Amino acid sequence: MTKTTKTTAKFMDRGLQAIKSLRRRKSGYTGQEIRVTLEEQGIKPKHYNAWGALINKASMDGILKLTDDVRSAILPQSKGRQLSVYTR
Repeated sequence: MTKTTKTTAKFMDRGLQAIKSLRRRKSGYTGQEIRVTLEEQGIKPKHYNAWGALINKASMDGILKLTDDVRSAILPQSKGRQLSVYTR
């Protein structure tokens, strides 16, 4: 296994555990809100593309469930784009 694969696997494991521990909230979470929360906990991938893979994996594993809702992005670099909302 390459170093990159090991690093990504560790990030995915830590990220999925952190998502499982998020408190349930009626309004749900966007992927970006999850990213900000996990970064505050010191969970960061080597490459930013891994965030999408983490959210996708959590959704495929049934940890997150996609809703019909959308919400504006919270980070300025996203320029208020509409993001999908997930529930736990």
